[in-house]
Amino acid sequence: MKSFCSPRRFLIWDYSVSHAQLLLRSAKEGEAQNSLNIDLVFSGVFYVELRESLNGIRLVSPTQTELARLESRSRIRQDGTHTFFGILSNGERFFVGASHLKVAENTLGPKETSLDFPMYSSETDEEKGGRKGVSPP
Repeated sequence: MKSFCSPRRFLIWDYSVSHAQLLLRSAKEGEAQNSLNIDLVFSGVFYVELRESLNGIRLVSPTQTELARLESRSRIRQDGTHTFFGILSNGERFFVGASHLKVAENTLGPKETSLDFPMYSSETDEEKGGRKGVSPP
């Protein structure tokens, strides 16, 4: 699993059941010109085990024991299509099961989302104030 780490506070910002997408956002800090949101956008979501607020996060791989528990609970086996993303925050481990994770920075406002609803909008990320998504480092 690729790594990503941030000391910032992340919240469950948006979730679409019909599009199976989840947005965790660390909102930009104040109105500083260089302040950006950090968005973790999960798509193809099939499992969520999270707190509403996470102070500082690091992406981790589930242990073999955790993976067995997650596969049993979700009834989905991790494979090339389904991945369990571990999130370490303040010594606790949380999990999101999804097919893809995109990490992106943007300047979207608090009522704006970076979830991808192509049938509802023709705006590009740049027109919405976002930047192209990047894979976690």
